[in-house]
Amino acid sequence: MMRVRSASVNAGGIATPYEQIENTFTEYLGTAMSAICMAACNWMYGGLADAGFLASSWEGVNGMPLRRWVVGALVVALAGSVLVFVRAQSEAAEAGGPLRDLTSGESDTLYAAEDVLLAECMRRRGFSYEPQRLDPGPQRWNLPYVVDDVQWARSRGLGLTDPAQVSAARRANPNERYLQSLPDDQRQAYSTSMFGAAPLGMAVRVPTGVTVTQNPSSCRSKAQDELYGDVRVWFPARAVVENLPARYLPQVHDDPRFIAAQRAWSACVREVGYDVTSPAELRAAIDPPAEDQLDPSPGEVAAAVAEATCAQQTGFGAIARAVQDERRAEVRREFQSDVDTYRRLRLAALPRATKIVAALGS
Repeated sequence: MMRVRSASVNAGGIATPYEQIENTFTEYLGTAMSAICMAACNWMYGGLADAGFLASSWEGVNGMPLRRWVVGALVVALAGSVLVFVRAQSEAAEAGGPLRDLTSGESDTLYAAEDVLLAECMRRRGFSYEPQRLDPGPQRWNLPYVVDDVQWARSRGLGLTDPAQVSAARRANPNERYLQSLPDDQRQAYSTSMFGAAPLGMAVRVPTGVTVTQNPSSCRSKAQDELYGDVRVWFPARAVVENLPARYLPQVHDDPRFIAAQRAWSACVREVGYDVTSPAELRAAIDPPAEDQLDPSPGEVAAAVAEATCAQQTGFGAIARAVQDERRAEVRREFQSDVDTYRRLRLAALPRATKIVAALGS
């Protein structure tokens, strides 16, 4: 279960939406419950008495008359239901309203904050770790099927140099250099602190059918636990949601609208010299870059511009997005509970993450 806050006010001394609602609820709970209890008692004693059911045989729950026990149970159940509703509403209020996906900037803030907490855990275990503000990997176009932005195509090409950029970012990462400087036994201890001695303790089967595991004693888990409230709730939700694309991407490719749009795109690029049936074939037709090449070649850029231009002219990019949004929504509904938990925990963690990142930059 998620941990419940015990503080009655926030850092500024002002009651949070949850406490404000809960205080109001507590103030009126006695009056409301008294009225409910009176009505219930009148019904129990009056109605049942009229029916002739007030017999001595109604005694039987630790010496308490069963009629009174039933009324008490009803009142407690009702009170509990109201409190659950209040908590749910206040959590939504604290998270800033309805559940939603975070922006890319907000996601970067969560990434950076988790890395700060990870660094603190690693230091407590005797290792150096420098938190990173952003995921060091290269930026990728936001549509996995086709590039449909000509300006992006001119600057980034088709993404063929992404592996080299990933390797370069890894080599430049101070944490990677620190890890490589350690002797073998300390390197293993570093990995154990970061990820745990073995990927055991938490396991969830993701939509692809694969079982994903994580060690709750690792610093990675400790950081997530501190940021999101309960890693045993966060981990399975995150694992499921982040593997949803593997379910809906094949459905997009098989959609008749996508197939027709891709066929029109293929005819367009063929007119400018690329005899291919899909963007994947176009990438395979370009000479691969050198292992350490960081910038796209002129040939890759020319092919990328042709891909993007034809994606715009034929509407392939727009259709692919529309089909993807539709299929993604369908798959998300299938895993709605995990999606809601993922969104809720990320939204709830965002204010704390923002403070952590701000302190890092001060």
